[in-house]
Amino acid sequence: MNNNDKLKNQIKEKIAISKFYEEDMAMKNSKNHFMKIAVAVCACFILTSGIVFAKDIENIINKIFNNTSPAIEKAVENGYVQEIAQKFIYDKEVGIKVDNLVLDELNLNVAFKFECNKENLEYIRLNKFVILTDTGEKIFDNDQQYVTDINDAYTASSMTWNNMPQKVAENVFSDSILFTMGERSKEKKELYFRIESLDIVYKDGTNEELEGKWDIDIKIDESMRKSQTIKYVLQEENEHIESCTGTLSASGLEVSFALMSSLDPMKYSIENSGKISGPGFFFIKDSYGYSFPKDINCLDVDCKKYSMKYDSISIFSDIPKEIEIYLEPYDDTIILKKSI
Repeated sequence: MNNNDKLKNQIKEKIAISKFYEEDMAMKNSKNHFMKIAVAVCACFILTSGIVFAKDIENIINKIFNNTSPAIEKAVENGYVQEIAQKFIYDKEVGIKVDNLVLDELNLNVAFKFECNKENLEYIRLNKFVILTDTGEKIFDNDQQYVTDINDAYTASSMTWNNMPQKVAENVFSDSILFTMGERSKEKKELYFRIESLDIVYKDGTNEELEGKWDIDIKIDESMRKSQTIKYVLQEENEHIESCTGTLSASGLEVSFALMSSLDPMKYSIENSGKISGPGFFFIKDSYGYSFPKDINCLDVDCKKYSMKYDSISIFSDIPKEIEIYLEPYDDTIILKKSI
């Protein structure tokens, strides 16, 4: 990709996220909660009650969300992030606090900081922990992350936690985790982090599991809790698709669909092996071609119900009235229409 193409993509991404916040403001019709911010070539409208604009964008992204997504990076650039005014919670001479979070219907990105006076530290990160909500929902429990059916254990459908913690000051480290919210996740007002042990790694390569008790309670800002999502529905009947809906938020796009009961997607995939990518590979059309889903989840044993996550709303230059989806296995196209 040449420099001109990169520049065009950057401009397209900023316009897309700007349009999302502009429409969010119009729908909520409450100008007291918003301010206008100039970002590069476009005007961005953002929430100001509990959601702050990151003046040093690169610093915020690099030091707070080391495990995140391009969509959330764009959301943070436009001020969609809740800063948590909290002191360190200490046990066993180690302090932990939640620094920032991004939350909407599709994703939860949480940033932690760790403080410890031990010498020759390489990094500190969570080991055993549970995330709960005020409604009794269990978002994640790493003691149960390898169970056969995670739907019985917690509501997060996936987790991004690949990059290692960063040293941000002497004996202070930051780390973040990105959770993709599952179908059963509910609206939440508070998050409860129950941390039972930490991994402490030293510069000589040795490590220890430090057991303790760090209980952190976070109230979710109402502006973030009530953040807008835009819904899409199937416009016309299709011989392959029984139902299909889309959800567009500040942190991405999710498409859920059910195939016709008469179809056998696995048999079809086997018969067409080498010709198609897989039974659930659907692509979102944009002005540059087609965007591949970052996450595909089969929701039933027959693989006739799927949920697909797309990483960024930057695939659109504007908030679309319609979303065109190419059904690669069936060489067909469906249209989702924005719900009024």
